[in-house]
Amino acid sequence: MRAQPLVCTRGSTLEKSLLYALTAGKISLRAQTSFSTRGSTQKRNPTSVVTGKSFNDNRHLIRHQAAHVSGEKLYKCPDCRKSFSQSSDLIRHQRTLSGETPYKYPECGKIFSQSSNLSTHQRIHTGEKPYTCHNFRKSFGQSSALTRHQRIHLS
Repeated sequence: MRAQPLVCTRGSTLEKSLLYALTAGKISLRAQTSFSTRGSTQKRNPTSVVTGKSFNDNRHLIRHQAAHVSGEKLYKCPDCRKSFSQSSDLIRHQRTLSGETPYKYPECGKIFSQSSNLSTHQRIHTGEKPYTCHNFRKSFGQSSALTRHQRIHLS
């Protein structure tokens, strides 16, 4: 029996529904789910039932969904009083305010405030394209480019 998808609307009982679904085992939190498309088996990253956002591993998915369930924002910026549900979001915010850019790509000298942006930029120089559409065997340097491309399969 498949669980019905949860719908996130303002003022809904999503928190109760999501908590129930998590505790009743109706939401799968496996790191990767196999699915079959045109005769080949592919791997899909875990996806939030709340927002549809996909993640590289379970820890990030669980943290993301927990933030939606509790709604708590425990990490507060001492400069502007903005609050965040995750410490990493506060750190990123503080770097934005201060202009701190601790990550530098040595080949071209470009600087970044987040290590993930440095990694993405590095692919421009290396030509690495780790995100592949298995339907067309086309590869992309950024996951967002693959997601945008995959929308053609839905239409």
